[in-house]
Amino acid sequence: MQKKALLAGLFLMILILSVLFFLSISNVEDSPDSCLPPPTSIFRLVNKDINQSHSVSVIINDPSNNTLAKESYNLAPYGSTKSTFVITSETSTTTNPYYLIFNVDDNISSEIAVNVSYHSIPEFHIDPVNGEVSLYIYLLNGDYGCKVE
Repeated sequence: MQKKALLAGLFLMILILSVLFFLSISNVEDSPDSCLPPPTSIFRLVNKDINQSHSVSVIINDPSNNTLAKESYNLAPYGSTKSTFVITSETSTTTNPYYLIFNVDDNISSEIAVNVSYHSIPEFHIDPVNGEVSLYIYLLNGDYGCKVE
């Protein structure tokens, strides 16, 4: 009787350890490399002029100078916005080159080439002195792996 109880306990312990082992192995489908990142804006724009609103239009071109999108914004003093044009997992590579043409208040143009990825997006500032748009910094984008449940 003791021998049967010992064998049953040993069998149960092996069964539990086997189940725990298989549960602890992550599913390949749940690995961060297999999760599609969310759509990401290709830039952020900040009006650094604390005294005046600015009207800004942006033409977004690919490296071959094909127009991908045209956007317009009205930014209040020290206001900010993100591009409505996004990169998605279907349209992205590791780094996506874009050529941006900014027109501020219908008279001041800035042409800037940038590289955008899911890890960082460029932030542009409208200069309060001359009204030009300039690349300020690349912002780190958050984690884009699978959601933890």
